[in-house]
Amino acid sequence: MPAAQRPINPSAVIFDGMKPILILFALLIGWTLPAADRAGGKLTVKREIQFYDIRGRTLNDLRKAMATQGPLNSDGKTRFDGRTDWTLQWTYKWDGKLAKQAGLYRLSEWTVDVKSTIILPRWVELDEANPLEQRRWQVYSARLKLHENGHAKLAERAGDAVNRAFANIKVYPSSKKLKEAVRLKAQEILKLHRAMELEYDQKTDHGKKQGVRFP
Repeated sequence: MPAAQRPINPSAVIFDGMKPILILFALLIGWTLPAADRAGGKLTVKREIQFYDIRGRTLNDLRKAMATQGPLNSDGKTRFDGRTDWTLQWTYKWDGKLAKQAGLYRLSEWTVDVKSTIILPRWVELDEANPLEQRRWQVYSARLKLHENGHAKLAERAGDAVNRAFANIKVYPSSKKLKEAVRLKAQEILKLHRAMELEYDQKTDHGKKQGVRFP
């Protein structure tokens, strides 16, 4: 039973529900923003932690509890001690004045939102344990959290890369071509970061090389 939460197939977990939200502002054709002006992009990042409670009087009890109560992989079969899910979504507007005057389309504003949720175990009887067991649990929990934060950081790097890439998308002769360029660029970046997550788990052995071992 691996201690850390990432499955071998990262696409099952990394991008749960991750379909980009494309809000196309077709009614902005009369917008008065000068063609040479671009408001640019905005990146927002949210990272939160959720806990699932486990009970046990011994360290082996805790191991068994995590094996039966830990978060499931998306296949519904494999459990992990911890897990990080993240979503990346974006919206954008194109320059309505440029489209109206020249029949050309480019991004004028966009937002990229990254949300990561880290799921970790919480020992309910921690305060009742002896000091040695408390210390072992606290060290383990800190190392597990460190590993999961590594996944969250990769999600945030993906969001930053998408945000910067949108600034470099060129002008297109139709909104359809602009939309396709946005989609392809974002998917290219997400594919790269899927591979980076897989490599991260391979290099760390799902956190074991970072000390994520229990008991």
